[in-house]
Amino acid sequence: MIEIQQQNIDKMHIQDDFDSYCQAQEKAEEVFKNPLEFSRRTISTLANCGELSCDKSVVSLCQNVWNIKAVEVPNPSLNPV
Repeated sequence: MIEIQQQNIDKMHIQDDFDSYCQAQEKAEEVFKNPLEFSRRTISTLANCGELSCDKSVVSLCQNVWNIKAVEVPNPSLNPV
């Protein structure tokens, strides 16, 4: 890594945290091998993510740029098939 930085190849400093990235990837791979733990973590993450910023962006574009109203989409859990 030092050679790459000395040669000024990695101008964005991508290599700076590559080792910690690899360690995190190894941990993620271990969790993925355990379906129950992977499911628990996935559900916990989704439950805590709240309102997504992309949803806010779409609403903002509809109102402020395109001047259109959002279409109501029925909640499938309220009307099971």
